[in-house]
Amino acid sequence: SVCCTSQLTRRSDGAVDFAFEVRAYGNDALAVSGVTVDGVSPGTVAVSWASGVIQAGDAQLIVLQIGPDAPRSFVARITVHANHTSGTNTTTLTRS
Repeated sequence: SVCCTSQLTRRSDGAVDFAFEVRAYGNDALAVSGVTVDGVSPGTVAVSWASGVIQAGDAQLIVLQIGPDAPRSFVARITVHANHTSGTNTTTLTRS
């Protein structure tokens, strides 16, 4: 599930880095098939890691790099697509 650890960094060029963790709770690995970001133009977002396997008990840090051409204010819904059976797979980033 999307973990509660996150950090927002504003860069001097106007871009924003949003780092968050996805954690595989329980006894099974989590197979991530993609990360989508709604609410921001696709051409302004880069995702550091979008698919792979997270072993049980481990976490994967994901950094969204939102470029300086993105709107100065937005609400983005971040969804992690995976084979999870419980927990949440979304988080929200608000830039104002």
